[in-house]
Amino acid sequence: MIEQLRIKNLGVIRDATLDFAPGLTVLTGETGAGKTMVFRSLHLLFGGKADSTLISTGAEQASVEADVAMPSELVARLDELGGEVEDGNIAIISRQVNATGRSRS
Repeated sequence: MIEQLRIKNLGVIRDATLDFAPGLTVLTGETGAGKTMVFRSLHLLFGGKADSTLISTGAEQASVEADVAMPSELVARLDELGGEVEDGNIAIISRQVNATGRSRS
């Protein structure tokens, strides 16, 4: 489960941190508030195509980062693959996109 999502310089979102709890999460807001950018950030984070047009005007790069709670068996597998997990079985997944459209995970 995603526990926290951090978004910087993605579309209309300059800097946002969203905390999630178990259960239903609903995003509401006026037109242009950034709801679509939240979903695009998740798409980008989990392997979607990087597009430099998503970067906020005037910014050099956009970044998305999530704290993901993982079951113990996945933590063990991630450790075998050389990944890092924080205390409490939290994996941090991140992706950056620069102005040329290149991305880094």
